[in-house]
Amino acid sequence: RPDLCVAIDFGTTYTRVAWLNPNQKGTPSQVVCDWPGGTGAGDAGNERKVPSVLAKTVSANGTRKWGFLCDSSTGETEKWRYLKMFLEPQLFENSRKEGITWAPQSMSDVHGLVRDYLHEVYKHIRGSIFKSNGGESDLLWDDMSIEFIFSVPTTWRGQGILNDFQRIIHSAGFGVPENHEVILGLTEAEAAAVSSMRRVGISIPFNDGDVFLSVDAGGGTTDLAFVKVSSTDPPVIEQLQDVRGTGIGSMMIDLSFQHLVKQRLERCPDM
Repeated sequence: RPDLCVAIDFGTTYTRVAWLNPNQKGTPSQVVCDWPGGTGAGDAGNERKVPSVLAKTVSANGTRKWGFLCDSSTGETEKWRYLKMFLEPQLFENSRKEGITWAPQSMSDVHGLVRDYLHEVYKHIRGSIFKSNGGESDLLWDDMSIEFIFSVPTTWRGQGILNDFQRIIHSAGFGVPENHEVILGLTEAEAAAVSSMRRVGISIPFNDGDVFLSVDAGGGTTDLAFVKVSSTDPPVIEQLQDVRGTGIGSMMIDLSFQHLVKQRLERCPDM
């Protein structure tokens, strides 16, 4: 067994990280909450997710703001948002054809920006998790056996985009030490179904043979999973249909509404 299992959900609008020491039986997983710039940052942190945002400007010392550090003092035109969405080649090409001004200039730029953001995430959780796990020096972090498990969008098809994502993850620092490993785990639809069974099942108990539809309406996509409960102890589910995802999320709804309002205001310039 590894010393630590770290799960990362790199989302279009927010990113979440949770970790578990599998060798400590009965110990629940812990969510990283002490994100820099968040409410009660540090030991008193209570932010369960961090914005997937990166500042466009790099400071003189080579660093740049990210996550909560890109607060209201950083203008919207000075931030990179929705980077995960552009990892999908077709979406990126469509954005360029449609003249979306906030899209990066090239796919190489997209990869570099995602790498830079994930590198900031890695640097933070390296210290945060190691400290929470009782560590005393960064050297031991590299010596530990750690599995980094990333969920992947249900809409990603083909091995090419998965290979690209794995290279980006590695270049961001994940899986570099010899005893560290990166795993592309469940799709986001599958992960949502598992979470539904574990969390919703507390208030609405599931029985063996129950069937349910999990709908994960996220920032960039909406993912569906139609599954059957094979066992409640231990919890096991099986797919009844292929998991599906569509590129419709809250971000797209917001942008479409913004576009609609802009169109209507342009028709009535004297308002």
